[in-house]
Amino acid sequence: MNIEGYYKNFSQLENINRDKIFTDDQAHADKPDAQKKDFIIETGVAKGADMTLKYEHNNFYLWLVYSQVLLSRRWNSGISTELRPPT
Repeated sequence: MNIEGYYKNFSQLENINRDKIFTDDQAHADKPDAQKKDFIIETGVAKGADMTLKYEHNNFYLWLVYSQVLLSRRWNSGISTELRPPT
């Protein structure tokens, strides 16, 4: 049996801006960047654990693998998203 935990800090993630509602031109220069840019820069953290169980007997090999993760993302508008696995 093997159990591994991890923590990953992502200081710069690029993502498609799903909140874009205006084109990025002079006509909309007064609108916030969060509503007119094609891409946004995010930061994030991933925490989790992996478990692997291996069984070998003669020519029979069995691997069982389980992973659990918690993702948290934030972008400069202050919007924060936390993704958890279904319970």
